[in-house]
Amino acid sequence: MEKEAGNGRESFPSINGLNTAKGIALTGGTADRYRKVLSMFHRDVEARLQMFRYFIFECMNSKDNKLPEKHLPLFITQVHAIKSASGTIGATEISSDAAILENAGFAKDLTLIQFKLPGFIEHLEDLVKNIRVAIEYKPEQDQEPDVFEHLPILHELAEALKIQNVTDIDRMLEEFYAKPLDPKLKEIAEYLSDQILMAEFDDALRTIDKLINKK
Repeated sequence: MEKEAGNGRESFPSINGLNTAKGIALTGGTADRYRKVLSMFHRDVEARLQMFRYFIFECMNSKDNKLPEKHLPLFITQVHAIKSASGTIGATEISSDAAILENAGFAKDLTLIQFKLPGFIEHLEDLVKNIRVAIEYKPEQDQEPDVFEHLPILHELAEALKIQNVTDIDRMLEEFYAKPLDPKLKEIAEYLSDQILMAEFDDALRTIDKLINKK
């Protein structure tokens, strides 16, 4: 399912939790630009989610199960960033929830933060997952990347993924990135990196298999 959007009536896959038409309009008016912004948003939010999970951990380990006030400045910074970025891509609900949490931080309303934060994290995780699915790279028949010289490292990376050897996975992914890659192969490498970052090793293996066998 696609929505017509943008000044040039760009089409983009429907993404649950996003007003893609609004997002395209706010990010330059083209689907290609919007896709790049979504990819950057995806990576940024992955890092910020780790901090939000840390805030939950701190809540659970406090006497009253509330976020310690010493964390409020950092908390406000994090939710403000999400509020701005999510608004730009058309994630209106997430942006609104982030604004509520930001205001709660300024007001030192620890009870409201305690109540809203778990659901906010869950919705943010769902949004990131939906974005990842939508921007998944699908090579076109007439634009297949040349992977022949990269087959050895790809096979090694696949073996490391099978046994979930994180040290080898990180090392080989770094080596792969260091090699000269054509634009299409670089795009696939970025998607592969996102899958590994999310510890979705089975999905990463499928990506490598499709790349090696060009299916």
